[in-house]
Amino acid sequence: MNRIFSSRYLDEAADNPDIQHIKQRSYDALIGDAGGTYADIGCGPGLDTVPIALRLNDKGRVFGLDADAAQLRAADARAAGADIAAQLRHLHGDACALPFDDQSLDGCRCERLLQHLAPVMALRAFAEAMRATKPGGRLVYIDTDWPSFSVHCADAGLERLLTACHLQTIANPYAARGLADLFAGHGLADIRLVGATVRLAGGAVRLLLKDAASLAQRHGWLAPLDAAYWFAALAHSEQQGRFYAAVNMLCCVGTKPG
Repeated sequence: MNRIFSSRYLDEAADNPDIQHIKQRSYDALIGDAGGTYADIGCGPGLDTVPIALRLNDKGRVFGLDADAAQLRAADARAAGADIAAQLRHLHGDACALPFDDQSLDGCRCERLLQHLAPVMALRAFAEAMRATKPGGRLVYIDTDWPSFSVHCADAGLERLLTACHLQTIANPYAARGLADLFAGHGLADIRLVGATVRLAGGAVRLLLKDAASLAQRHGWLAPLDAAYWFAALAHSEQQGRFYAAVNMLCCVGTKPG
């Protein structure tokens, strides 16, 4: 089972100031030359290709790549509102077979994609990014460390059950904490790993744990009434200003050796 997040969810998540902070750091790390050529792999609805393009000069280019045609339509619509047609192009494609020549990119960025790929496919996708990046180019990867996902509540046992079930809805939930090892294993230099704690709103938690609750109920680990009571208790704590939930995100930066 693999949880795929909608364009709407990604849009709402991007408004989170904690996520915005790590995104901005990733742009700074990626762009070494404003006239260079970059790729945002798994670009989704263009949340990052547009701000990257705005940082480039008239010789710079950024290509957003995604396998989801609906996400790409949303990305094109977002880009249409900015004067960046010369700098930005969105492409339909596969992260495991990038449509770029060898050593043709000054950098690759990839945010929250590896978690959706089985580990063997994640390795293949990373090898493709390495192939397409020039020596001296930068690779910047961000992912969510789902094992760190936690929700404050009165019933800690039920919370641990649901967050454990949530891991089963993600193809590669440990991808984030393995980023530095992935970079080192491919010989990247100047590796930097930065973490950020992302506060989550109640609506995001309910959406994230909906499938986990269904999974727990199908296995007989959780009664429907218990799940309903738990989610209602979370909503009540949010109304009273007592709600807390968070997950860590990690950003890893490395340079392809010459």
